[in-house]
Amino acid sequence: MKLRLIIITVLVVWGASSINAQQLPESNLYTFNKYNINPAYSGYNQCLELYGSHLNQWVGIDRAPNTNFFSIHSGIGENMGIGGGVILDRASFISRFSAKVSYAYKIKLGEEHNLRFGLSAGLFQINLDATNAVVNDVTDEIVSNGAQSGVNFDSEFGLFYNLKGLELGVSIPQVFETNAELQFEGMDGFSSKRHFVAYAGYDEELNEKWSVEPSMLYKTAQSGLNQFDFNGMVTYNKMVSVGAGYRTHVGVIGRLGLNIKDFVYLGYAYEFSGANISSYSTGSHEIMLGVKFCKTPQLKKPSDLEKAIVEEIPEPVKSEPEVIVPVEKVSPPPVLKEEKEIKPEPIVVEEPKLEEVKPEPIEKEYQNISFEKPMDILFDYNVGNQFSNESIVVLEGIVKVLKENPELSVLVSGHTCDIGSEEGNLKVSKNRANQVMDYFVKKGISGERINVEAKGETQPRYPNTSEENRKKNRRVEVVYQGK
Repeated sequence: MKLRLIIITVLVVWGASSINAQQLPESNLYTFNKYNINPAYSGYNQCLELYGSHLNQWVGIDRAPNTNFFSIHSGIGENMGIGGGVILDRASFISRFSAKVSYAYKIKLGEEHNLRFGLSAGLFQINLDATNAVVNDVTDEIVSNGAQSGVNFDSEFGLFYNLKGLELGVSIPQVFETNAELQFEGMDGFSSKRHFVAYAGYDEELNEKWSVEPSMLYKTAQSGLNQFDFNGMVTYNKMVSVGAGYRTHVGVIGRLGLNIKDFVYLGYAYEFSGANISSYSTGSHEIMLGVKFCKTPQLKKPSDLEKAIVEEIPEPVKSEPEVIVPVEKVSPPPVLKEEKEIKPEPIVVEEPKLEEVKPEPIEKEYQNISFEKPMDILFDYNVGNQFSNESIVVLEGIVKVLKENPELSVLVSGHTCDIGSEEGNLKVSKNRANQVMDYFVKKGISGERINVEAKGETQPRYPNTSEENRKKNRRVEVVYQGK
């Protein structure tokens, strides 16, 4: 076997994965789809997400590496997520195809405070086809033996921790080091090596329109080579994101993201050519398309809520009008001769009187309770699930009415102002509605009489233009329903 061809083969395998001799396919848009770097992100926001991306490295260099990513993941219930992905990585006459499935489980530590575990398992296939390679010795066995391939097992373990806007993640790709055999004498094939990847980021909302997210990625392999990414991203109106990063041993990376109605995601990244290849390449390009399907969670009996008919409380029963029975006139008997005229006693028929029905009003003395409009339970911003003191009076009144009127049920709807992300506000409104439900249950009201829903920031009662209006929008609405 020619030494020159061996060196070329090693360099291509090296370059196809990373210039740092790491075997993991490179990606510049992992900040938009973190599932590509950690299986614990499977279904982390309870939505169904699909992503596809294409990376074209070192444009201008013949047969330079290019990588295609496709992934899908979704939440299952409150605590689980599943996912899957396919990667096709090509460089010159070497290509690698890998496919995996993932599972993640969440442990809830508190409000917006979670720890997730993730596992991935799959297969990868290495293909080597040097039949079209330009060589000095056509009898070289790598060329003469034609296309060769080897298949092996792939695995990955990940952890993901979040506390509000803080995200920390670690993953170990290729946990079990395996070997894909190739049919070449004197070659051991492709051996997968265990890697370590760590990610840290913090999403800070500066005001209603602007947010900033600094982040860092660290990758290493058993070879001892280390790679760091330092990134910064600025987002306007939760729609347009612009960022830049610096990757050690590589250079500067620019990123652009577009979020269309929290449904379609478009991403683009440009990696500037490093000094060592700047004379030959115009840089690397990566594009991404993502689609996200989210459902507003129904916290209790969603099928019943969809079919529920909100009935108005019946009007008080009005008393029947007084009934007057006409008195029939009775003619006096004829007068007999020589007898005194007998004057009959008048027959008086008493008119029946119906007792006037005066229904007792249900509201009684509770002045803050209305059956015609929602009753508000207000919350202070960033205080968790603690409702205000004045709202306790309203809650106590509702409890009394429910106890005295067992035919009634209530619909409890959680709402927030626009401060925070849509996903975060949906979670906050859900927790606040559950807090009100828990209050009723502790007071002896059956959970079967309480329907709960979360609306997040989607239905503000007042424009979110002042702190006073936002305070009114941070509420849980309680509405009476007929049973």
